[in-house]
Amino acid sequence: MKKARLLPIDYVYKVKDEVLSPSNFNEGDLILFSLITLVDIANVGIPREGEEGYTNLKDIMKNQKKLHKDEKYGLLLPLNINEFLEACAKSKRYQNLKFHSLFYKVDDKTQSTFLIVDLTKEISIVLFSGTDDTVVGWLEDLNLIVTQEIECLTNAREYTNRNCTSDKAYILFGHSKGGLISNYVLLTALPEVQDRVIMAYDLDGPGFNKEFIKKYKHNPELDKLILICPRKSIIGRLFYQFKNATVVGSSAKTGLTQHNPATWYIGDDFSFVRCNKFSKRSTINDAVIKTYLDQLSKKDTETLVNSITKIANYGNAKTLSNLVVHPIKIIKGFFGLPKSERKQVRTTPFKLIKIYFQVKREGIKEDE
Repeated sequence: MKKARLLPIDYVYKVKDEVLSPSNFNEGDLILFSLITLVDIANVGIPREGEEGYTNLKDIMKNQKKLHKDEKYGLLLPLNINEFLEACAKSKRYQNLKFHSLFYKVDDKTQSTFLIVDLTKEISIVLFSGTDDTVVGWLEDLNLIVTQEIECLTNAREYTNRNCTSDKAYILFGHSKGGLISNYVLLTALPEVQDRVIMAYDLDGPGFNKEFIKKYKHNPELDKLILICPRKSIIGRLFYQFKNATVVGSSAKTGLTQHNPATWYIGDDFSFVRCNKFSKRSTINDAVIKTYLDQLSKKDTETLVNSITKIANYGNAKTLSNLVVHPIKIIKGFFGLPKSERKQVRTTPFKLIKIYFQVKREGIKEDE
């Protein structure tokens, strides 16, 4: 008998009359926390860090609808997620969630968005936003190849140390870059804060460079970490991870669209539907990227990152969507580079193609 496969919105309709509590918390509930930071988070009425009070999901979505009717959420999350979030807001399941302590800083150096969601008086979720459509957010991700000394990580660690001080349990959570931040904070927060953290979720986060993995790979806090990636994952396999992922099914067809957790299947037990392994294409992509990164010297890596940053920043495009619909800015940015940097950027695709055929010849198998 074939097991049921619910889409996240079907899950919400199925459990809408059962108020969320620690005893009935399911993986299906993670979708809400993955997507809520994609609304106009700075302007939907969530009290800032240091302010009193809280807001609920119903008011957040009411304010979002006033600000942005029929909003789409950028290049890599093209589906209109308002329907899902509004279904959550109308359900009894999420009516008692309290959103507060928003930290929001988005400028030309960082995309840092964090908040706290009280599940009960005893348990709170520290929610780290994933990379939205902002160019600066993705450039922060790119810089992780070179260093972990980037502002969003420092901001997140300090935010958690300031706010996780009460005698209660905390869950760290993030999707995409938010998942990476969840990893980072779990490993670098103050010891007394780490003691209060009972779990850390990373949903398809991009991982870290080898140096960071080597530094923390034996840290006992990693026992609390849960990494979840879709079967055709691309983003979750860009860099290096601390542990093997739980691989889950998705209704989307491509690796990039599967990055959207609103496409992940939920089973009869309200957990994500498990897959035995990553897809062959995902495994090949992973091998190609890792082989290429291993071949780069530290200097070449830094040069490549700086070159891509210059191209992306040319013309002051604020979002990826804007950058893609104005490709002339990318072209002008490329030709504005010094000759040596242009050569490295120009030859990178050919090197990746060469590695791709090398990997294919070696007959790489799907991950076990």
